[in-house]
Amino acid sequence: MEISGINVQKGLSSARGRAKIFIRFLETFYKEGNEKYPEIEASFNNRDTHLYTTYVHGLKSAAQIIGAEEFSRQAELLEVAGNNSDWDYISANNADFLQSLKALLKNIDTALADK
Repeated sequence: MEISGINVQKGLSSARGRAKIFIRFLETFYKEGNEKYPEIEASFNNRDTHLYTTYVHGLKSAAQIIGAEEFSRQAELLEVAGNNSDWDYISANNADFLQSLKALLKNIDTALADK
């Protein structure tokens, strides 16, 4: 299985080499990512740094589990910015982050449909 934006070997390692568990991880990330997308948008639009940071942190951790290393790194940088109340960094990078999330969700959806 290949999924753009995901190190499948790392994700499988998180699932102790079990493909069924890895697929469940992907399904969970897909569901949570779709739920968090509008919440991240709303917290960004409301300039609610606390909620924004909380949502980004959750996606960062979930992305690490599935092997979405670059996305997890983007989330980590936004989380640090949120913890430091660095709204300039958040403002400059939020759109790219959400675009990356959309692309990752699409890639996961495609992979799950093909399984």
